Amino acid sequence: MKRDNGFTLLELMTVMIIIAVLAALVLKAAGYAQNKAARSRAASEIAAISTALEGYKADNGEYPHDDELTDKLRPDAAPDNAKYLEASLFLSVTLNTASTRYLSDFPSSSFGTTTKEVPDGFDDAGNEKKKKVDYLYLIDPFGNPYGYSTAGKFNPTYDLWSYSGNSKPTPDEVKTKYGYPDYPAPWWETNF
Repeated sequence: MKRDNGFTLLELMTVMIIIAVLAALVLKAAGYAQNKAARSRAASEIAAISTALEGYKADNGEYPHDDELTDKLRPDAAPDNAKYLEASLFLSVTLNTASTRYLSDFPSSSFGTTTKEVPDGFDDAGNEKKKKVDYLYLIDPFGNPYGYSTAGKFNPTYDLWSYSGNSKPTPDEVKTKYGYPDYPAPWWETNF
């Protein structure tokens, strides 16, 4: 049988499969590297926030806390982005007042924006007026608010964490870090 100078369908399919497998490996490795870099950035940001908290404590004698918010937020509970957002907003506003800017060197990409209505005096009929104000809150590299608690679950002073894009670590990671399984502990916890 005479063969032309072209490729057979089987040869073309084999080359396409090899290229697809190589592309999948490269994409998986790139995703892993990106995730690892984001986790490293989260750990660095937690260290920077901890330094800001120490500066706040040095000036005010205690860490920032709120009886109804940070004192009740538990790092061992299921992730609740609404509560985390409030705690992160509280922390951001507390550490960045007009007179003190503990987070002044923090990168702007580490802040999210939320809009809240606040009182703005009264109108002529005596009704309370409200205005919308944008507030900055701290977000991790995965776009989630950082968790901040003064409930003393893991540390006597405060707990600061990021779930790093995950709602719960694997049981092996929990067992390695905490020594017991099935505990929904955060990825990063620190206390300086």
